[in-house]
Amino acid sequence: TETVGQVRGSFGLRRVPGLRLKGIDGPVDAYTVMAADERPEFWPEARGIEGLVTRTVGRETELRRLQAAFAEVAATRSRRIVTVLGEAGVGKSRLVHDVETWLAALPTEVWVLRGRASPATQDVANGLLRSVFAERLRIRSTDDPARVRRRWAGGWYELLGEPSTGGRAETVATWLGFALDDEGRAAVGTTDPETLRRRGSGLVLTLLERLGERAPVVVLLEDLHWADAASLNSLQDLAAAPGQGPLLVLATTRPVLLEQRADWGAGTEVHERVRLAPLGDQHARALVQELLQRADRVPARLVQLIVDTADGNPFYLEELVKWLIEEGVVDTSGERWKVSAEAVRQVKVPTTLRGLLQARLDSLELHERGLVGAASVVGRVFWDQAVARLTTSVPVPDRSSALQRLATREVIFERPHSTFSGSHEFSFRHALMRDVAYEGVLRSVRRSNHRLAAQWLEEVAVRSGRPDEHAAAVAHHYEESGAPVPAARCYLRAGRHAAGTFANEDALRLLDRAYGLVPAAEAALRAEVLFAREEVLDRLGRRDEQRAVLDELLSMPGLDPADRARARLGEGKWLFFRGEYDAGPAVAEEAAVLAREAERPDLEAEALMQGGRAQAYRNRHAEARELLHRSLAKARVIGAHRRAGEALRLLGVVATNRGEMDEGERLLEAAADEHRRIHDREGEAMVTGQLGALRLERGRLEEARGPSEAALAVFVEMG
Repeated sequence: TETVGQVRGSFGLRRVPGLRLKGIDGPVDAYTVMAADERPEFWPEARGIEGLVTRTVGRETELRRLQAAFAEVAATRSRRIVTVLGEAGVGKSRLVHDVETWLAALPTEVWVLRGRASPATQDVANGLLRSVFAERLRIRSTDDPARVRRRWAGGWYELLGEPSTGGRAETVATWLGFALDDEGRAAVGTTDPETLRRRGSGLVLTLLERLGERAPVVVLLEDLHWADAASLNSLQDLAAAPGQGPLLVLATTRPVLLEQRADWGAGTEVHERVRLAPLGDQHARALVQELLQRADRVPARLVQLIVDTADGNPFYLEELVKWLIEEGVVDTSGERWKVSAEAVRQVKVPTTLRGLLQARLDSLELHERGLVGAASVVGRVFWDQAVARLTTSVPVPDRSSALQRLATREVIFERPHSTFSGSHEFSFRHALMRDVAYEGVLRSVRRSNHRLAAQWLEEVAVRSGRPDEHAAAVAHHYEESGAPVPAARCYLRAGRHAAGTFANEDALRLLDRAYGLVPAAEAALRAEVLFAREEVLDRLGRRDEQRAVLDELLSMPGLDPADRARARLGEGKWLFFRGEYDAGPAVAEEAAVLAREAERPDLEAEALMQGGRAQAYRNRHAEARELLHRSLAKARVIGAHRRAGEALRLLGVVATNRGEMDEGERLLEAAADEHRRIHDREGEAMVTGQLGALRLERGRLEEARGPSEAALAVFVEMG
């Protein structure tokens, strides 16, 4: 038997394959329901008032359009991305909920994957895509790296019915930014960010196509306006990628996304937009009647008052009805609800949605308002243990009962599973409710609570062994607390983490935020931010910006010799990629002197190799050979096999340029051995590809075929 995930996400199943049943020719598979999934729907805030189930009003056309999109991808095995645009509270989440409910009622199987962006993950590279797999594979933020690897390996088998070979699951996990243990990192086989992104994104596409062989795939994504750049780029790449479905990506966003990406969902048949407008008066009245369906009589005056105030916003309509219940205008104590005509005549309804939400919060008890304020500092999603750190004066029983009362009044709701072990996880019912609660917190209280939230999250992240993944969120809290140096350090960490997965836009944004926070007195930290930024700009080939960063580094007073050596090495790379080979040797020599002064043999080996490479490109072979041999000796002393392999490869280039073909082959084979010793398949492929080219040049065609094909296979696999 093998455990398989039921594709609608409703049950856990176990498959019993190959049964021989009387009266049936050939083997058949049986399925046993092992356990019901006790989770409510992924977005329980789509529920009605006081648990009352309400039908959706006024969105029939849009729902049919989305149903038709699914029918098309299922019938034609094609791919479609649909973005639903609408202002806050207009009903985007409810529409997604209705689509998922409709899918669950279909007689055929459907894979459903879910993800959501939020302000807390906006600065997390690949944060939106991470949420899809974290939810599907039940990966907690506090799971240690070994457990994360096991979750990925088990989830890969559960989804595809086969083990993850060749480090496939581990590669996707690493690309999405999950921390893995040593075993997982070894399985990935690459640390090159661009290779990681290409291979990881290609494997995700292959995974979706493989799932589609069994059943149509639907990916539900919420709140793209808070998504990170890397996730948005991946969605756009998906729309343009070759291959087939059946795959429907249904995403929601506020129109503000189009201010950042005006072409989002335009200019392609695969990607389309669906706009949600406010409800018209007729539909708004129908929704009020639906919300008050248990009332014996609803005065027309009350209906018109609600409709006129809400201006067609369904969330506003619902919040108005809740407020009327809390104010006693609607009595819900009995089986049938009663509306007080006298209260209707006297009631003064808040004239804005924010005013209404503030009125609802003002009606809370004093300690409940304090609890809500503390929770809003943590974020739209928060944890009782985090709130406890911020509200130490509130006894535990009072805190727990207050959270339950807030959930009963649907200010917040408890999520069925917490991403932080040992904590209960909650969320504000709507982002606007969280915003209003946050605005009501005194600025001085906000700052102190942000610092406490940063410290709590930092402690949790360190215990989990995955601090990089939480660095951006910790940085945000430190920044809001008025602590620029800790904030800058965390933004630097988050920027490096993003750069490591080739999420370059996100990396530069994070590093820019770090740079803007570093005080002038923190020269060492400022230099580290600049070095990280220079590395990203070098990778992107943005040479003018890279040069400006290098000039700032080289002009900084008080840099120690090691950092000055690093800056000169950056300048050497810049000169090489601009083809300015004549200037390279002098810069490399200065870097080597500084590295020796700093007692940094790793930097000295790099400087010697840069100088040797520049001399080789100048056809100064004797000088090149001398520098490269010195670099090789340094690299071998410190066990830097990748650097030794590169030095040997360049020596092979020098030998072949001098016509010493046998020596060139020997050096290239030795270079491949260095890369092989540390399982650096890409470095090895670079060398073996060059070895094949050398043999081809010598007319040894059959001997050239083996290394060339081996290198090609690695390059294809690595993307």
